[in-house]
Amino acid sequence: MWGRGIGRGRRWVSQAPSEPVKIGESGKVAVATASGGLDDVVSQMFARSPTFTLVEIRKGKIVDVKVISNKYVNNPSGVAIAVSQMLANLGVNVVIAGNFGPNAYRVLSQLGIKALTVPPGTKVREAVNSVIS
Repeated sequence: MWGRGIGRGRRWVSQAPSEPVKIGESGKVAVATASGGLDDVVSQMFARSPTFTLVEIRKGKIVDVKVISNKYVNNPSGVAIAVSQMLANLGVNVVIAGNFGPNAYRVLSQLGIKALTVPPGTKVREAVNSVIS
């Protein structure tokens, strides 16, 4: 899917990875959200989502949920890189959103963070459960 006039012909990464993304027994998942929480819907934007719902998983169970504001959402440029670095600093292993721009996908990959896309309307709880093995 091509971007909607944003940037200069940048390609949006909207397909799921070829291999399933699993977090295993423990780790931290960040989900792009509008208002946050497990009952929210996954945002279709990664870097420009207003909030991120951070879900900590231990022994295959959700043990902690926090909602953090995206302090970079209104920056004019470099948002994908800044958000990716912020999530890496928080110890995130997997990021879930509707779409990832090329910069975000590249930087997340370099930081060792897996990116997972989900269809529109997916609930946060459902998306997180899909990465717990």
